[in-house]
Amino acid sequence: MRACSREVFFRNGISIETPLLVPSLSSKGFLDLEVEGRKRPAPAGYTETFGGASFIDSLLISAYDISHAKVDDAAALYDDFARSPYSQTPFLIIDNGWYEATPGSDFGQPYEENRDPEPWGEQRFEATVDALSGDIRGALVAWDRTLPYPAQITAAQEFFATRPGFVSTLLLKPTGDTARLHRIAELIPVVRDLRAFDIVGVTEKELGNTITKRLVVLAQLHDAMREADVEAPIHVFGGLDPLFTPLYFAFGAEIVDGLSWLRYAYHDEMSVYRDAMLLVEEGFPDKRTPLAITTIQARNLDFLLALKRLLKLFHDEDGNWAVFQRGDILRRVAAGVDGELGRRRVR
Repeated sequence: MRACSREVFFRNGISIETPLLVPSLSSKGFLDLEVEGRKRPAPAGYTETFGGASFIDSLLISAYDISHAKVDDAAALYDDFARSPYSQTPFLIIDNGWYEATPGSDFGQPYEENRDPEPWGEQRFEATVDALSGDIRGALVAWDRTLPYPAQITAAQEFFATRPGFVSTLLLKPTGDTARLHRIAELIPVVRDLRAFDIVGVTEKELGNTITKRLVVLAQLHDAMREADVEAPIHVFGGLDPLFTPLYFAFGAEIVDGLSWLRYAYHDEMSVYRDAMLLVEEGFPDKRTPLAITTIQARNLDFLLALKRLLKLFHDEDGNWAVFQRGDILRRVAAGVDGELGRRRVR
């Protein structure tokens, strides 16, 4: 069984318990919020709405949003980030901002992104990170590169060599400017070199163009890493969903993050159209929409804690899909993936 629940100790003294389900905050795709009569960028507004960044055991924010004062007042953050609300979360992940700086929408997102991103690039990313307090205890995602895998690994090693205080995360990207999906056969020859990093990441959509292909490639990456004695947990970026998360966990992911907790309503272990929940829940039809949506988002956070417990139970019961309300659906998908993995081994 590839599902893994454990305590992971990183080289800088930080530890996490997996599986880790990480709610993300982003300025991309979210309008400003009104909080106590003030307009606030979405990341800052949601942080204030939920009473700081300690509302769950982990959180992902973007260096782009830090630099452009989307998470809070930039000057205050740079003066002492360790005293900011974001230091309250037990495990903070600072993403490199590539997502926010990229125009347009990802396939499958429930909106069309039409804003013009603000200036961003590798130099500004590094300057933003280096301007933060030196005693931040969290994870940092290295700059994205669509280079051959060996070059991605080397560049990330050089980046973290001068920033040893962070938990180092390499977000692997498909090789080549036009490539959209990972080629696992090209990665396997250098997979042993991934031991240089604390966490190895992939985005869910770059794993494959079908659910089965994504899970097959994830399983192959997991197996290759374990055969090479790479102990780093795998982080699937953007896969946080009541149905998808158990599958990613079952096939090797230990960390999953995403924005779905803000965009959808988690109901009966599924993501549903958020506004539809205003009709489903008693009392919501008469509640002001902003208050009702905030209530739904707060419930989503509670659900993530409950889902984490279910994932641990799934692990402890050796992959018993019956622990999930929709376990029959998940079991069928998993069986198809196992069959495809078996066929590939035979070849």
